[in-house]
Amino acid sequence: MKRGFAGIAIVGVAAVVAVFAFSQGPANSINLHKSDKAFARYLAEHGKSYTTKEEYAFRKALFDDRVEDIMLHNSVNGLSWTRAVNKFTDMTEDEAEKYLGGGIFGQHRPHVEVIPQSSVSNGPVDWRGQMNAVKDQGQCGSCWSFAAIASLEGRYAVKHGSKVVLSEQQLVDCATRCNGCGGGWSSVALQYIQSAGGSQSSASYPYQARRGSCRFNAGAVQAKVSGVSGVGDAKSALAGGPLAVYLQATSQFMSYGGGIFNGVCGQYNHAVTLVGWGSAGGVEYWIIRNSWGGRWGEAGHIRVKINGNCRITFDSFPIVA
Repeated sequence: MKRGFAGIAIVGVAAVVAVFAFSQGPANSINLHKSDKAFARYLAEHGKSYTTKEEYAFRKALFDDRVEDIMLHNSVNGLSWTRAVNKFTDMTEDEAEKYLGGGIFGQHRPHVEVIPQSSVSNGPVDWRGQMNAVKDQGQCGSCWSFAAIASLEGRYAVKHGSKVVLSEQQLVDCATRCNGCGGGWSSVALQYIQSAGGSQSSASYPYQARRGSCRFNAGAVQAKVSGVSGVGDAKSALAGGPLAVYLQATSQFMSYGGGIFNGVCGQYNHAVTLVGWGSAGGVEYWIIRNSWGGRWGEAGHIRVKINGNCRITFDSFPIVA
C-alpha cells in the first residue's frame, strides 16, 4: 500500500513534471523516484528540511511513492490531464487536509437565494485578466475566505475597471459564523462583508494563516457588498464575474499538473473560485482559481471538464456596491 493519499487512481495523460526543474517532460526522461538528488532538489525548491534521519527517510518514501504514481499516470496515452510533483508530494493526508476547509463539519451548505441579474452567457468567458495574482492560504483551512475574496476582487474589477487586493484575514478573524482555519462557507463570508460595511485591503489587514481577534477598521474599507446571490445558471452568472464554488480536492486533484481535469470528485471539501469557461477539441471546461499559490497546476488554476467526473457545487457571488 502506498504511504499517505491512499488509493491514488492511475488515470491521467502523458507527461510528468521533472523534479529537477518542475517542468513537464517525457515520463521516461529520468528515473525520478529513485533519485536522492531529485528529493534534495525538491526540498530546496520548496524550502523544506527535516532534522532527523527518521523523518527524512519517511518523507522521501512518501515522495518516491507519489512520483511513481505520477509517472504511471502520465504514461497513459489518450487522457486529458497530467499530474505533477508539487508541495503536497511528501505530505501525509492529515497535513494536506490543512490546505482545505470548504464547509463546516456537521452543517449543511447554507441556502442562498438567487438574485436576478442581467448577465447572460454569450459564449466562453475568462476573467483571469481581471484578477490579482493567485494567493496561498497555507496550512489553514481558510479556502472559503479566499474563494469569497477572489469573487469580490474579480467582480469589483469587472464593475469598476480597477483592481483591489482585499483581506482574507478579516474574514478568518471576524466572520464568526465560520470557523477560521477550521473551515467555513463562502456565502456566509460574503454576507458578513455586507453586514460589516465592507472589506479591508490586504495591506491594512494582512494574512496570518491563523485565527486571531477581530481588528476590523471601517475606515480602511476598500470594497463593499450590497447583496449576496446564489447561482442559477452557472454560465449566465459567470458572465457577470467570478463565482465561489465547491469541489472535492482528492489526491488526484492535489497533484494536478495541467490539461483538462476529469478525475472523480465526490463530496466537496474545498472552496475555490470559478473564473471562466472555454473549450478545446470539442471539450468544454471550467477555469477554476485555487488558493495554493501560483506554482500549483496551471499558474494556480485548474481546468475541469464540464459535466465530467468532477462534480462542482455552485455556491454564490457578491453584488458589488
